[in-house]
Amino acid sequence: MKRRNLLATASRVAGYFPRSVYYLRRFGRHKAANALLAEAERLARRTRLRSKPYWYYIDPCDVCNLRCPLCATGNGLKQNARGMMKLQDYRRILEKVHRYAIRIQLYSWGEPLLNKEIFDLIHLTRRYGIAHALSSNLNVEKEHLGDLLVESGLDRLIVSLDGVTQEVYQQYRVRGDIGLVFRNLRAIVEARRRLQSRTPIVEWQFIVFRHNEHEMKPAQRLAGELGIEFRPVFPVLPRERYSLIASPEQTAAETEWMPLNRAFWQMNPAVMRRDGFLFEQACSFLYRTMFVNPKGGVTPCCFAYQERDEFGCLLHDDLETVWNSHSYQKSRALFARKPIAAAHTLCDGCFIYKRPVVR
Repeated sequence: MKRRNLLATASRVAGYFPRSVYYLRRFGRHKAANALLAEAERLARRTRLRSKPYWYYIDPCDVCNLRCPLCATGNGLKQNARGMMKLQDYRRILEKVHRYAIRIQLYSWGEPLLNKEIFDLIHLTRRYGIAHALSSNLNVEKEHLGDLLVESGLDRLIVSLDGVTQEVYQQYRVRGDIGLVFRNLRAIVEARRRLQSRTPIVEWQFIVFRHNEHEMKPAQRLAGELGIEFRPVFPVLPRERYSLIASPEQTAAETEWMPLNRAFWQMNPAVMRRDGFLFEQACSFLYRTMFVNPKGGVTPCCFAYQERDEFGCLLHDDLETVWNSHSYQKSRALFARKPIAAAHTLCDGCFIYKRPVVR
């Protein structure tokens, strides 16, 4: 893309970047140009891309110690082979993506701290100069956890903590011990202070459900006392609940989990049934994001958790081959200017993003 076209495109796509503008400035022209090209190709609804994904979710571990009922790992819907990301495999993946990766999220379907090599994975990501974050339920007994996280060089730690009392917390974080979470959280904050480190930035992520929305404000106050960020987020139901036809199971799940506060209805299936979609744009995941499981299998989004959902393997193939595989191109064609009726991938049954009318 010529420089003047690149700059013209930048102004159009700035609103689409998911907290990426800071990282674009930080990591140079090549990555910035690739990210802008990716967004331009998404706006053009291309099916075969010249750009590469710039936002990666690489799962260090798809095993979890909790049994969260809306999570495919916790509720048993995730049935493909589970395991831990090996350091040598992670290094091979980084070699393929580091020229384009603006940020790597070291989590997806499991508890990353269960991987015994997790601190080596973090350190390696930092050596490659890639911004990174790790999300944890902090329900782990690990000696010197605070020191280990700070000394690893982790950029951001997202703590999944949906309440301030055990009674409320355990309704979703089944098997979770909120006392252990707070002990670990305070130890991390103390280690960061003692070691005089600005990182990791600690973010308290609070999923707002119907049963816990009354504890959101007390949680926000407590986060302020701890000196950490607080971010309330909307709940996401299992993909089986996102259907245009309501079933008794679907409406029951919405009644049980969706909060009364409509500010957190971004992923409410009732809105999708009303409008026919949730977001009026082409699917962003097919143009900017890649999900990689511990075995190197690539899936298009967080709703893909079965082996049959994989679009390729980043350990066996290069990035270009996977990113422009038959499955990826067919799935993007659902959103093309002249769309197809079916891609024969899991994207066929997804109506989260608005599709053009097939004529």
